[in-house]
Amino acid sequence: MSKGFAIQTKNGNMFDPKTGHLDVIDIDDIAHALSNISRYAGHCRSFYSVAEHSVLVSRITRKLWPDDIDTIWAGLLHDATEAYITDLPTPLKVLLPQYIKIEDALTVKIARKFKIRWNKRIVQRVKIADLVALSTEARLLFANVDHWDIIKEYEPVNSLLNKNFPVGPGTAKGLFLREFRRVQKEKGYE
Repeated sequence: MSKGFAIQTKNGNMFDPKTGHLDVIDIDDIAHALSNISRYAGHCRSFYSVAEHSVLVSRITRKLWPDDIDTIWAGLLHDATEAYITDLPTPLKVLLPQYIKIEDALTVKIARKFKIRWNKRIVQRVKIADLVALSTEARLLFANVDHWDIIKEYEPVNSLLNKNFPVGPGTAKGLFLREFRRVQKEKGYE
């Protein structure tokens, strides 16, 4: 652990981004952090958490590929790294190769912990679901999305949003953990 360089999680676990050392990957730490991290660098009309987004992606994968539990599982946990290294908007993230390297290393650790099978098919499906979620969210969270060409290709799925979209951090954490337990049970992962 690099002295004075670690990030402490809610439950007291330590993550050292310099070495990649992580004491424990804890679903409660992940749910707590993701529910308190705003998407879009906080520049949306209302607070919208990464946790709530992750639940939406899981629901979209379930709608598009109902028999593919591995994709649904990956969809829910696709942004789990952000619990440790936060959410960066894509236009910024692509400029930071060291961040991407750290994120990739964490993705492998989280995949190992939760038995996520990141193969080409699952990656493609989660990316599609993520873009459908973006299309859905952006239209409701921003006054103008005309410049977002990528979302024009994907129909929004407002029917999959939470009743009180967007919800606060406490509710988002509960939604995330309920979805985690549901998919965990369906997947047979303990």
